[in-house]
Amino acid sequence: MFLLTLLWDFANIAFDAYITQEPLRKGKPITDASKDPNGTLIRGLDHRLKTAKSYAFWELWLITQRFPDRRKTIYADIDRNPTSWRQVSELCLGEIKGVSNRITTFIESQSSVSKPKPVPTPDATDSTNQKEKVVPPLKTDPILAATPPPKTQTQRAAQLASNLARQQGSSTSPPRPFHEVQRALNYSAKKLLPSSTLKEIEDSPKTMRQKAGGLVMWFVSIRWLGSFMRQTFSKRATAVVCGSPTSRTGIIVDAVLSLSKLATESLKEDPYGQVAKDVRTIVASMVKALKDIKGFMLEGLQPHWSDVNFRESERQRVEEVNYVVDALKEGLGSVLGAFGEYAAGVGLSEKELQEAKKLVASREMEERKGKV
Repeated sequence: MFLLTLLWDFANIAFDAYITQEPLRKGKPITDASKDPNGTLIRGLDHRLKTAKSYAFWELWLITQRFPDRRKTIYADIDRNPTSWRQVSELCLGEIKGVSNRITTFIESQSSVSKPKPVPTPDATDSTNQKEKVVPPLKTDPILAATPPPKTQTQRAAQLASNLARQQGSSTSPPRPFHEVQRALNYSAKKLLPSSTLKEIEDSPKTMRQKAGGLVMWFVSIRWLGSFMRQTFSKRATAVVCGSPTSRTGIIVDAVLSLSKLATESLKEDPYGQVAKDVRTIVASMVKALKDIKGFMLEGLQPHWSDVNFRESERQRVEEVNYVVDALKEGLGSVLGAFGEYAAGVGLSEKELQEAKKLVASREMEERKGKV
């Protein structure tokens, strides 16, 4: 047993050490060894397996940050249809837009659940059928006539309550207060009904639900026992913003930073001016993602009933969501810094430019507060 445990721990450590290595081979990107480096990279970025996709985006980030010669080939490879820049940019934008799409889908699903179901309106055929129904004849028996004597305790209790109601209806004197009638009914029930029946009446469905709810809340509040039942705010927010069932935080961050780096370096390295046409789309996608995340974290997502330890300050402290927000603000700031003076030329209006600058300025203010 000891040797088996030792082997298991060694295998875990070796796997962790291997999986965290950068996707490099002899100090260069691993796709450099391919006959078609950019094609291999694009296939990895569009791979259906999340592991292969995450390695491809990691390699793309390394190429854009450390290997300028390889980065230039992405701009220059125009023989491919679509071009390498077009495919890489669309895949990166897909990850950014995926954040907004998941938030929108979640909010729409929540609103559809909370909306009441529409009441069906009867059509003409239903109304005609209702008119054709024969109404049974009214009873002509006197209402205050004597009824046959009861045989069981339950029937006696029902008769006592019925007689009391008839006296209230037929009496010419002022009616008794409601609490007196209620007290009389309770007294008759205690005298005539068995204790088991009274217990069932006391434990109504509402009472049972309250008792069950209190028991569940007590169980969930236990730190070590109820933790697996809690749906914490951070877990739910991460699942929506970063994807589920496994988080795509690393892919999103690499996509944002790689795309922004390609956009900024295009001023010197893009010989065909492809990137300038997409700057407005890049800025708009990042701005929308930032606004959607902000609205979702502050108002769109409400804490689950099982999150008994929730505090409002947690809305600003979801770690993986903050990674995505920081990457978006950093990437947006670098793009604005490179293309700010050419805003009109790349299609950015003054309103869009000011809105983007305001989002970037909020990050700079937070950094200053952190240093102070």
